[in-house]
Amino acid sequence: MTALHTLSDFFDQAQLDAYYFTMGRRVAPLSAARFRDFEEEKIAWEVPFNGHARFAVVLKAPQQAARDAAVWCLSLPLDELGKLDPQARDGLLRRLAEQVGERPAGEALQDPLKDNPLAFKPDDFARAALHAYAAQALQLEEKGKAGSARAYFTQPTAEHDWQQLDYQSVADMCATKDAELEKTLAAQLSALPAAPLIALCRMLEHFPATDEGLLSALEQRAANDPEHAGDCWRAIVSSHHPAAAERVEQLLGKPLTAEQLAMISARGWHWLEHEQRLEHYLTALAQQPDIDVAACIRDIAQLPRLRLLVLMALRNAGEDSQIKRRLVTDMQGAQQQ
Repeated sequence: MTALHTLSDFFDQAQLDAYYFTMGRRVAPLSAARFRDFEEEKIAWEVPFNGHARFAVVLKAPQQAARDAAVWCLSLPLDELGKLDPQARDGLLRRLAEQVGERPAGEALQDPLKDNPLAFKPDDFARAALHAYAAQALQLEEKGKAGSARAYFTQPTAEHDWQQLDYQSVADMCATKDAELEKTLAAQLSALPAAPLIALCRMLEHFPATDEGLLSALEQRAANDPEHAGDCWRAIVSSHHPAAAERVEQLLGKPLTAEQLAMISARGWHWLEHEQRLEHYLTALAQQPDIDVAACIRDIAQLPRLRLLVLMALRNAGEDSQIKRRLVTDMQGAQQQ
């Protein structure tokens, strides 16, 4: 048996087809080559979450039907630079070799992570998004009630009942959405009841909106529906459309709650790759008395594309700036405890 150094080696030796997906800040496909580079400590994890690389791998054995593929969800610890801390991964490899052998299949493939501390269970929204992405990777036909979901969201009539749908149907719909569907969603958004609105917004976090009209409709619904404004804004900041940047800047220009700050770092971190926005974000952090500012800064600084920008922002901040004063105050408080 060839020595196993990585999970990628394990899957290759077992002759398993492996499809990878990030699961921390956002559910999204990840190439096998990028995952191997991460495992070989050539690159940092692109989207760390609470100091960990959270990912899912969908595994299909030879002759196994695509619909019977196994799904493993794992969380591996990272070092301060966002690279893999290999000790936990190596322990997992030893445990897998003992449990499932060289050629895992059947039950051994389906549930080898039971009681494993590195395994995690994604929430209902993330799990639905993962299954929708996996269906695309496995080239499965559109499954479930995606067609019914499309009918409900585009032609709301009495014959289309939300109670007959579920999160998976909304995820499958969003995974296959096009510009025309987004325009129709924008037109119907103001009339959506709470439950389907929340489901749609949560799926747009993982299948981001690309139509400016849909972003405008989400912003308008947020303004008219304070109870669900947070859901709408999570969908807005997740988008990569330039119009979303303008809305993030408007948000950063107002007093922010701790929840809004967490939303930006979790779903809209890509908009902080901008000197002024990042400065406004750090200042807003400093104005929150009940959050651990240093921990929040460490969290976004682990993102490879933000690390240098965060370090430069802190270095260039004046000694009398809010962020510098807050960090000093927190350090002094920690020393006195």
